[in-house]
Amino acid sequence: MKRILLVLFAFISLNAFSQLQVKEGSFKHIPGGIIEDKQEYTDGNDFPMALIKISTENINEQERQRLVFTGNRETQILKRPKTGQMWVYLSAEAATFIDIKHPDYGTYKYYLPERLCDYCVYEMVLQYVDDNALSNTYISVDTEPSGADIYIDGKQYGQTPNIITDLTMGKHEIKLEKQDYNPVTKIFIIEDGEKKKFNETLVSVYYKEIDDKEDEREVSAVEKNIPEKKDRNSSNTNFLALNAAYSVAPQASFGFTYGQVNRFGWFVSAMSNFDFVGFNTIDKSYEEVILTGNAKSTRISVTGGVIAKIGGPVCFKAGAGCGMILRCCETASGDYVEYMPNTYKGVDLTAGLQFNLRNLTIGIDAVTTNFQMTEIKLGIGFNWN
Repeated sequence: MKRILLVLFAFISLNAFSQLQVKEGSFKHIPGGIIEDKQEYTDGNDFPMALIKISTENINEQERQRLVFTGNRETQILKRPKTGQMWVYLSAEAATFIDIKHPDYGTYKYYLPERLCDYCVYEMVLQYVDDNALSNTYISVDTEPSGADIYIDGKQYGQTPNIITDLTMGKHEIKLEKQDYNPVTKIFIIEDGEKKKFNETLVSVYYKEIDDKEDEREVSAVEKNIPEKKDRNSSNTNFLALNAAYSVAPQASFGFTYGQVNRFGWFVSAMSNFDFVGFNTIDKSYEEVILTGNAKSTRISVTGGVIAKIGGPVCFKAGAGCGMILRCCETASGDYVEYMPNTYKGVDLTAGLQFNLRNLTIGIDAVTTNFQMTEIKLGIGFNWN
């Protein structure tokens, strides 16, 4: 059933190839080009924007006004028509692609070849390509999802969707590659005056792994007549990580995190700097003491909470517990007294991300004590089923 749907989708996309495209090699950073009015061109999240000056070929002024530009959810886009060009301002940090739409010419997704820098200026050429404007010989290449790198005979020809017109007659090899998807390689022959279309539905590497495991389980259970082995994704994943944390106090502490997760799970974590001078202070609240200037701290944190998978190997975790940071100052007599302005006791709140990569676990968390002191905690360990 899955394969039938993939074939059907590929057939539908055969007639959906966009005729808008960015001219190959036209995207360039303009050296020295800077947006002068930085205050105006800052997006709604107070992030800097970048400017792309889009020139058009065989698209007149009236049709240029009908172009619509959109991006991903985090990208804010402003369109400013100029004579002979369309100036598009977009969030520099968040932008990875632009969807260019025209009611008559279709939609074209252009993946930016580089990360945009803050308030920088770029240029590129947008063109409309129809069958009459092309040479008698060309190939059009599209994929679902788009944005796959195109290689023909080892030479890169941009990303899908794209139209390629400078091929010699004869036999060629085309390869389509996109991160997290299985590559597609085909051999084709093109003759003078021939127009070819490649429309491929890429298969996720994760989908293929799951599909292969399903086939193996079927063979194991039916042909070999043995109990079915549990899939890794359907069983609990145990993890144990050693942590190191640091705050601006400055204060370093160490500890561990242990837990289990399938789709949802739990964890516990304990941290300390293993200096317990704070429990041996003397009470000098009502006496005058002479301080030497030396200071120590006692840090203890115990938290627990929930963890949930949010996609692939990535998990989000959040929890609460109790913690303390006791700042102690040395007296002339060699004793220590508690320094209250830099002492925090109460509730510890923690939140962060965890990555379970095969048998390796990596975590990054933020821990705050009473919202008065915050430290960043890094952890690395292992996981097993």
